[in-house]
Amino acid sequence: QRIAVNPLLTTIVCVVHRFLGKSVPEHRVTLYDKCTDVLLYEWDRAKFPDGSNVGRLDANAKRTLLRGLARKMHDAGDAEVAEALVVGHFRELLPSLGAKDADPAALLAEIRDRSGLLVEKRPGYFGFAHLTFQEYLTALDYGFGGDWKKLPAKSKQHRWHEVIALTAGVSGVDAGWLITELLNARSNEAVVLAARCLETATSVPLAVRERTKAELKRLLPPSSPEEAGAISNMGATVAPLLLEMLPTVAGLEFRNTMIALAATYYVPAVPVIARYLTHPVHWVDAAGSLLMFHSKNDAAIRALREWLPNCPGGVLEVYAREYPSHPLYDLIVSLLKQKTQESQPAARSKRTA
Repeated sequence: QRIAVNPLLTTIVCVVHRFLGKSVPEHRVTLYDKCTDVLLYEWDRAKFPDGSNVGRLDANAKRTLLRGLARKMHDAGDAEVAEALVVGHFRELLPSLGAKDADPAALLAEIRDRSGLLVEKRPGYFGFAHLTFQEYLTALDYGFGGDWKKLPAKSKQHRWHEVIALTAGVSGVDAGWLITELLNARSNEAVVLAARCLETATSVPLAVRERTKAELKRLLPPSSPEEAGAISNMGATVAPLLLEMLPTVAGLEFRNTMIALAATYYVPAVPVIARYLTHPVHWVDAAGSLLMFHSKNDAAIRALREWLPNCPGGVLEVYAREYPSHPLYDLIVSLLKQKTQESQPAARSKRTA
């Protein structure tokens, strides 16, 4: 959901789903790897004639070419760079990729016109189709280049957070060391970032995992909707802790915990949240969480379908306005009309009396 934010990126995820036998990798680094494979190789195979510059490079070579450019841009804090800088970078690296005779300017034009990964954002200036790809390729360059130990020093800058989290999932990076360095910074922001690294890393020592979870518990429950949103970005890492905490909080803390839990899309939370639909106070938060939890989650839909007939008309009106694309929208509208019709005779009788 975080990557499918525009038609191009949604299409890429769909193509990955097709090429991988109707599945999508859950590991974020692997997902981005497959997305760039689609852009840099699968589409190219069908589009490029023999002898084209791009066609002489495989996906890994093209990724190597672009990751150095992404790092230069991210180090400088740039979202776009001049064409001359891109051409110069290509010219410098092509010999090491076995394509010393390739025309760097023509290569740039082909990537722009065909792959869609690097785009001309305005005349003479290029950038990546989405910041996600710049961050991912930067993470690859720090990971494969052996410079990943420099990243904890950048943890106070928000624009480096996703790069650091993705680097933890790059092959060859000691994610345990990276997470420990972040925890040693002893700031709430660093703890959240360490937990995000835990989500992307493939192998972390148990002691480091336990320490991260213990530090994370200090920050729970979230004190505001904004904090709930930041915590929910940790996904499956934080979801079990939020679920465990739910019965122990009340008031705004309960609401913010429910918001964070729903935004993690943690499936085991659905039956627990559904039980709160009959609570005299928490039913509003429970229903809202199930509605936003996931429009295609069968358990959430079943629980809501059973509960909605008992929902007040005013609340149904809000749901009809806020969730027009939800699978239960037709049911919500039907129930709203029914409750409106039931209330009209009573209103007429009162006026007559």
